Amino acid sequence: MRAVVVGGGFGGLASAAVLARMGFQVTVVEKNFALGGRARAFSEKGFTFDMGPSWYLMPEVFDRFFQAIGFRREDFYGLRKLDPSFEVVTDSARIKVKPDAGANRATLDSLEEGGYSKFMRYLRECSEIYRKTMSSLLYRPYSGMRSMLSPSVLRAALGMRLFSSMQEMNSSYFSSREMLYLTGFSSVFLGGDPSSIPAVYSMVNASIFGDGVFYPEGGFASVVGALAKAGQRLGVKFVTGEEIVGIRASGSRVTAVEGDHETYWGDLFVFNADYHHVEQDLLEPGLRSYSDAYWASRDVSPSALIAYIGLSGKLGLNHHTIVIKGDWEEHFQSIRKRSSGIPEDFAFYASARSKSDPSVAPQGCENLFLLIPVSVNFQESDTNRERTVQRALERLEEITGEGIRQRIVYMKTYCRRDFEKDYNAFLGSAFGLSQTLGQTAGLRPAMRSRKLRNMFYAGQYTHPGIGVPMTLISAQVLGSLISGSSYWPSEARLEDRNLAETS
Repeated sequence: MRAVVVGGGFGGLASAAVLARMGFQVTVVEKNFALGGRARAFSEKGFTFDMGPSWYLMPEVFDRFFQAIGFRREDFYGLRKLDPSFEVVTDSARIKVKPDAGANRATLDSLEEGGYSKFMRYLRECSEIYRKTMSSLLYRPYSGMRSMLSPSVLRAALGMRLFSSMQEMNSSYFSSREMLYLTGFSSVFLGGDPSSIPAVYSMVNASIFGDGVFYPEGGFASVVGALAKAGQRLGVKFVTGEEIVGIRASGSRVTAVEGDHETYWGDLFVFNADYHHVEQDLLEPGLRSYSDAYWASRDVSPSALIAYIGLSGKLGLNHHTIVIKGDWEEHFQSIRKRSSGIPEDFAFYASARSKSDPSVAPQGCENLFLLIPVSVNFQESDTNRERTVQRALERLEEITGEGIRQRIVYMKTYCRRDFEKDYNAFLGSAFGLSQTLGQTAGLRPAMRSRKLRNMFYAGQYTHPGIGVPMTLISAQVLGSLISGSSYWPSEARLEDRNLAETS
């Protein structure tokens, strides 16, 4: 049986490996000339930049995935636990978080009275949500609302604050702005903000604060390389620099996809390309699962203004820094309202990856990555890109007390139109659809086409959603769907593994 996977991002690479492990002859067709999708890397002037993901969280998901396809993650790349894990900088505090929760006692108590004891109670609830979600909810296929109302799902979901937001859950424990920032910033990883992301996704905080934050040796490009190598060992063929421009169908089946240069025939087709693009641009109207009205009603994640910067000299920043000036609610509102601008006091993320990996910058230099969430209607003229990045750099200069802008030896910006050009991203969003309550599990776009029996989707649009760990899980859910089992591989359900005990 021949399988064609369209798109070589994490979801596509993982799906290809799963299908090959199941016995398919697999070809991956990728539009860009490098694999990895948003996790591609590039090098300029001695600096090597990961283009997208930078937080390695939920390490057991990666380990379990490699086990499921017959390998060990350690055979491909190592992990380093970051210390400090990250820092949150506000107008009034610099909150440096250590990987050992007990080492944060003085810091947390300084943020509000009883901060540490409150936080440990909070972390216990997050960890319980994590345990339940990982063991019973994430690794199973869903097909609409009915599948979410099954007795086993409802039993697993008891006590998980299903109809509360992260903001509501966090506010039930904390009152200070700093503690709410500390426990709420992870909502941005899920394409939203604390008031729009369901409390169940506080499970991410169990990994951040309970397990710690890791760095894969060589960066995320090494994770992409590991998946590609594993796929090659399983017989997967990779084709890059080939954009799929059409889908051939006969009756209720896809027969081939048409590329710029070749036509790829198969028995089964998996699309890791942008879901909206595949539906609206590649399929004939009568073969689409969703209408224009459906897509117009979706809550999309923010776009992002990213700057890849090479600096001469070193910089007084940690590997991960979240910068929040003023009240971040104004920034979130500008994204929810799809404003063309951004508030003067916007929040952003800075990564100095060379702190942990000197190989990504020339000796004595610093590799700096900035990510500023913006709305999908952000006015991204070259002038506005430059002005916004300069404001972020000014803020970093205030924080570090160092001159930065005059030390820039390389800078490239990336924003909405680049997401559209490189990934056909819906509205230029950075992550696809937000992880809101109405776009969770069976309420996300279906993994299987409603019209074409051998057409499937994987990756961030489908269950379980946004984030590298989730796209790896989506590939295993795909395996379950195709094989007809409850979990894939059926003989290795997550709750039967020691890894499931990690929280």
